[in-house]
Amino acid sequence: MDSKAIDDVITRFNQDMQYPSQKEIEFIKRNTALYFWQKLGRGKYWIMLFQVAEILSAIPPSQAASERVWSMYDFIHTRRNRLSSKKVTQSVQLYM
Repeated sequence: MDSKAIDDVITRFNQDMQYPSQKEIEFIKRNTALYFWQKLGRGKYWIMLFQVAEILSAIPPSQAASERVWSMYDFIHTRRNRLSSKKVTQSVQLYM
């Protein structure tokens, strides 16, 4: 997607969420951000933002957890193997 399309999606999201209803406010207060995106973010206009939110929510929030993930990548993806980045990621996910 080009930057114009991305700007359009973000603008649409901001317009839709500018004046949320009381029901939407209660839903947001009761649920996690990832749950919000899984339930509401898969709409026609927000699918790209849902994908970004899904990736960002997978990032560990602490330095130790991040170091652990990078250590697993280093362990699985050595210089001697020729695994693609997709295969390495799948292996790390299985290893976790």
